[in-house]
Amino acid sequence: MSSYLKPNYVVTVRFGKEDFSVRELGDAIFPYDNNVLVTKTRFKGVLLLYTTLSLPDLLRILAVFPPVYVERIVKIDFCCPVVEVYECIVRHLA
Repeated sequence: MSSYLKPNYVVTVRFGKEDFSVRELGDAIFPYDNNVLVTKTRFKGVLLLYTTLSLPDLLRILAVFPPVYVERIVKIDFCCPVVEVYECIVRHLA
């Protein structure tokens, strides 16, 4: 995965079920997006999902293949470096 790509979704899963959920999400999404990438973060229970699927398409797929330990899926609209967070938010809200 190239370093310029940013995650599209933050996925929360049950604590300790990160490895299982990475595989489960990847397996469910792969037939629809063969470039899907699900990664663990340094935070327990938090995954990052990289996909080209829109939120409605993603939810439609996961409704057919419901993940066992996924608790929430949050779409990421934009990312900001911490040192520039104020300017970044103002820029995206304007």
